[in-house]
Amino acid sequence: MMKSIGAKAAIIPCPVLVIGTYDEAGVPDAMNVAWGEGKALM
Repeated sequence: MMKSIGAKAAIIPCPVLVIGTYDEAGVPDAMNVAWGEGKALM
């Protein structure tokens, strides 16, 4: 038997594109540059 729980807000994780670099001193840095779907990044 199925029971309706009604409409509710939900947080759904999305894939992101993260770029990592190093500065002149060798310190690592990362930045989130895009939200997207798997089809959009291919």
